[in-house]
Amino acid sequence: MKLKTTLFKSMILACSMMLLSVMSFAGNNNYTCSVKNIHQINAYQLEFDIWIEATTNDPMKFQCFQGGLNFNYDGIANGGTITGEFVKGSAYDKLPKIQQNPNWVINAHSKQIRLLPVIATPSSIAMVIPTMGGFKVGTFRMTNTVPFTANATPDFSWSFASSTANVTKSMVTTYNANKSVGQSMTVQTTFSQAKQGPQHFVLENPVLNPGAITLNNDVNANGNASVIGGANSTSTSVKVYPNPASSTLNVDLFATTTQNGIVKIYDQQGRKVKQIEAALQLGHNNIAISLGDLASGIYTVQVYEGTAQKYTTNVNINK
Repeated sequence: MKLKTTLFKSMILACSMMLLSVMSFAGNNNYTCSVKNIHQINAYQLEFDIWIEATTNDPMKFQCFQGGLNFNYDGIANGGTITGEFVKGSAYDKLPKIQQNPNWVINAHSKQIRLLPVIATPSSIAMVIPTMGGFKVGTFRMTNTVPFTANATPDFSWSFASSTANVTKSMVTTYNANKSVGQSMTVQTTFSQAKQGPQHFVLENPVLNPGAITLNNDVNANGNASVIGGANSTSTSVKVYPNPASSTLNVDLFATTTQNGIVKIYDQQGRKVKQIEAALQLGHNNIAISLGDLASGIYTVQVYEGTAQKYTTNVNINK
């Protein structure tokens, strides 16, 4: 009888240890950290969002997030210098105010985007992580001094290195079970129950400046700007002039179908300051744009045929 009791207790202990092991694993792997909505604003600027989502119903409070994002700096810089900034007002509005304007920088040495942790302390001010849909840490904007390399990809990838100098490791820290001390959950390069942390994803890596075209500034015999190469060379010719411009900017298009033409103008902060639409006729078209309401400076001009972007250039408005 004593042997049976001892055996029964041993079985119970073994089951308890197995259950504790499973619970420990589940408790340490209950988030996904995602790079979402990567999109190009114009030839010079790119934006993306960082999201944290819970995969457990256990209430946990968000202490901080530290993120390192590697990217293809040299491949997309096109010889320019890339800088970055957090887009104010883009964070989840229920985060504590101290976490609604995080410190995001591009490290010049590692050429890595680094999101430095902003810690919600004490635990009483930390936000409970939503179990449905998660929350947005914020939006990051990258700006290049020249247009991004045509047909290149940013190749974003999460960084988990911890020993390399100037390289930031990605991690989430939470207050669990009403504890006042945060628990760090990190992704490691080797799997183990003790080290397993959130899953990290990059949901897309779009092609930048797709089908970029090069224009000959001379006008051909038909009075249309000539297109040299490029994916759109058989469908549309575009010429934007004069440059510098003072009072009026002209956009010449040679359209192959009758549809709307759209010209969008952005300032150096990536804000759209003007949009003009015109009905295009088959053949040569001219859109004259008044610049009277724009201050002197460098602007990005995008030209669309229908919904397809056909041309991007910089124009110096000098009054």
